[in-house]
Amino acid sequence: EAPLLELKEGTAVTLINWNNEPIEDPEITIKDVTGIKKIASATHGQSRFRRGPAGITLSLPLKDADIIMTMLRK
Repeated sequence: EAPLLELKEGTAVTLINWNNEPIEDPEITIKDVTGIKKIASATHGQSRFRRGPAGITLSLPLKDADIIMTMLRK
């Protein structure tokens, strides 16, 4: 589950793992995002990402929950 909150400064995506097991390397794609300067995870800090035709993609381990924050260029 991944609710999305869009703000003028960027986007916050809440990741929730309802499984009883951690997900080691989920691929997370955020669509229709332009002007991203950096991405950070509440759990893992600043994260690498790649741009593609579907949006931006990153991979981070997910135990229970995390928040991915995108920061836009000003």
